[in-house]
Amino acid sequence: MQDTSEIKSALQNPETSATLLNAILTRQYGEQWLEWDLLTIYLEIKSDFRIDPPSEVIDKIAAIQVIMTSDAFFQRLDAFLPVCTTLNTGDPSFIAFDPASVEEIVWGVSEVALLRDILPFSYAIKGYIKQVLRDDGYTELNYPEAIKIVFDPTPTSKEVKQAMLAGDLNKTNVEQYVDENLKDLIYQFNKIPSMSKIDDYIFKDVKQLEV
Repeated sequence: MQDTSEIKSALQNPETSATLLNAILTRQYGEQWLEWDLLTIYLEIKSDFRIDPPSEVIDKIAAIQVIMTSDAFFQRLDAFLPVCTTLNTGDPSFIAFDPASVEEIVWGVSEVALLRDILPFSYAIKGYIKQVLRDDGYTELNYPEAIKIVFDPTPTSKEVKQAMLAGDLNKTNVEQYVDENLKDLIYQFNKIPSMSKIDDYIFKDVKQLEV
């Protein structure tokens, strides 16, 4: 595989995004890796790249499998919350209950939109998000743009991407957080020469991002 040293670095970095990990593993193993158990994935990575991936990377890989192989992220609160926290921090909290903040929820939904089509969210998830937003002082009049999609009965990934790419200079702290995460994600792709244009593919259905 091209760029082996850069890919090894990405697989050893706890801060590598789930989107990049998904791209690396899919290019290396095809989509079949999504059906493998985590021990098999760990051993394959360790054997093929001669590295020992950290728990944060393995946790993000587990989150990707949930996102890509089921509707659990959209239907079950006990899947939605750990996926959101894992996509943000990479901490090994995927197997335990960990409440998600507004920032974690907004980025979680945003990154899932980069990985797959968005499905309608369950009543329980919508209720939880409304409560978290309310506790942070939000009303329905000022929800962060990227989270409004959760309450749409027919959500689409394109709408989330458009919100992520919006050039509003008066972004809220949450929207700035998403913007910074997005720029870092694209920077991670650009560090691997043969994958530097994949971020263009991710946003093929909306205007290109200028960074």
